[in-house]
Formats: sequence, structure tokens, C-alpha cells
Amino acid sequence: MSDRIGARRQDAVNRDATEFTAESAPREWTASARSMPRRQQITGIALYCLIAFGLCWLVCLPLWTGPGLSDPALLTICGGIAMFTPALSAILIVRLVERRSWRRGKSQISRPDGHAPERDTVLASLGLRMNGGLVRLLGALAIGMVAPVILLVASQLLAGVLGTFDLDLTLRQAAADLGLPAGTSLPQTWLAFGGKLLTAMVLGGAINLILALGEELGWRGYLMPRIEQLWGLPAAIVAGGVLWGLWHAPLILLGYNYPDAVPWAGQLAMIAACIGVGGFLYWLTIRFGSLWPAALAHGVNNATSALIMTSLLAPGATIDTVNGSAMGRPGWIVYGTVVLVGFALIRHRRRALVTGH
Repeated sequence: MSDRIGARRQDAVNRDATEFTAESAPREWTASARSMPRRQQITGIALYCLIAFGLCWLVCLPLWTGPGLSDPALLTICGGIAMFTPALSAILIVRLVERRSWRRGKSQISRPDGHAPERDTVLASLGLRMNGGLVRLLGALAIGMVAPVILLVASQLLAGVLGTFDLDLTLRQAAADLGLPAGTSLPQTWLAFGGKLLTAMVLGGAINLILALGEELGWRGYLMPRIEQLWGLPAAIVAGGVLWGLWHAPLILLGYNYPDAVPWAGQLAMIAACIGVGGFLYWLTIRFGSLWPAALAHGVNNATSALIMTSLLAPGATIDTVNGSAMGRPGWIVYGTVVLVGFALIRHRRRALVTGH
């Protein structure tokens, strides 16, 4: 009897080998980095931050010496280019410090089925891969597209409950923005808004995916897995979020995202938001063993956040983004809760796969 139970447990572990690989992915795709001396690993992290921060400030310098945020075209150009600086920094570090090749190579860590997957190329080491087949891929991308919208709406609903956001579930502002005629029923208004939101999710998310990938390659693809393997998961979430938030300083200190807050308060709010959002994006990366769902989620978030916030706002009301938005206190609570629950489930899953029960 005990032999049959043990065999069933082993079969379950073997069947879930792909999931095990996915949920252990950050450790797996940084396998060769672990063979480097600790000092060399820390040097790589420090150089990544230095390059990413320096390039971001350099790219945003025209905003500081020129019109600030008052020129939308210049803001779009500088902000768009800046989003690629983490990717460039990460590629330089994994190529020059970790000595990874552009060609395929075998990982130093084997899966439970005994096979050593290929994880040692420059781009694969930053998470540009997908575990599983087409169904898993589509499911991961679907979660990456829908989850940010749910979290954004939940944040605004919570802000309404907290009294820091003038919530209007009749969507009067959205109806006006959509040009709906007076007397349009509430279900029709919600249906029209849903169509606009879906368009933003699909088209806006796809367009923003490219820009978001520039950030995700650096923060979730390179930095957070390396911090996790050196100092653990909590350090990766907190330190990774703090550094990601500080990287935004060239724009935040000019009033971006928090126009009504003093610069230092806006920067602190951005750091808190990046810990929560970054933790959620890292959860997606770990859960699916790939950077693609997180990059899509980041793109959808950027494409829909303003639309959701302004559509749920009562006409004529103002927005306090520090206290009444997904980038402020309500978002910290919502994203923080999701991160805690999500990583608790992953820890439980890893333990179950290892122990067989």
C-alpha cells in the first residue's frame, strides 16, 4: 500500500514538472549567475542600477532644461525612450558581467524529470520564454490582460468607500466623453463604456506591450530574480519596488502621476505603488515562468488606468492621486493584498510539489 501511495505521489510530481519549472523559473533562468562569486553578482546588480538610472535621467534631461511636463510631444518621446533604458541595462549586464551568450545553452538545474532545459541565452535569462503549450500561453496572456483592469477598478471602488474618490457608478462622465445622447439607459452606458474599455485593453495593451517590455526586461526579468536568489523573496519585492519607484524620479519630481503633491511626497507615493504593482507583476512572472504575461499586464495597466479613473469619477470632481487612485493608498491596499495572497499560494504549491502532498 505504501509503495502504491509513494508511486502516485511521484507520478503527480512528474505530471506537474512543467508547473514546477514555471513556478521556480526565476531561480532557473538565473542558474549560471549563481555559479558566480557573490561579490560579482552584487556588482552586476549595482552596475545595472547605475546604468538604468543614469540613462533615464539623461533621456529626461530635455524635460528638466525645457518645458517640463507642459509639452506632451516631448514628454511622450522622452518617456517612451526612457522605458527602454532598463532593458538596455539588463542586456549589457547579462552579456558582459554574467557572460551569457546569444546562442542556446543548457541550464545547470534539472527539472524533476531529469532534463536540463535551455535557459542560458541572453534573452531567455531575462524571462523571454513561455512554459507549456498554446493553452497555457493563452491562459497566461488572458490573465495578464484582465487582471490589471480588475485591480484598477477595485482600487477606485475602494477609494470611493474610503471617501477619497467621488465615485459615480452611473458613469455620467463616461457618457459625456462617449457622446451618448441624454436619456441613455444605465445598461447602455455601461455597455458602451465596456466596449471602449475592451478596445483599450486589446489595442492599447498591445501597443503599450512594446514599451512595457522595455521596463519588464530590466526589473522583473533581471533585477528582482537576482535579488531573490541573493537575499530572498521579500527583499526582491521590497527592494525591487523601491528601486523601480526611484527610477521614475526624473518624471515624478516634475509632477507626473501626482500633480497636486509636493515632489518628495509624490516620489514616496510612487515607491509605495511600485512595491505593490511590481510585486504583482513579479507574481505573474513566477507563476507562468515567463515575462510575457507581466509585460502585457503592464501595458494594459498603462493603457486603461486613466480611462477607468476618469470614467468612474463624478462630473466636475477632482482627483487626489495620492489618496484616491490605484497609484495611491487604495492601490497600495489592493495590490498589497493580491501580492501577499499570490505568493502564499505559490509557496504552498512549491511545497506540495516537493513533498508530494
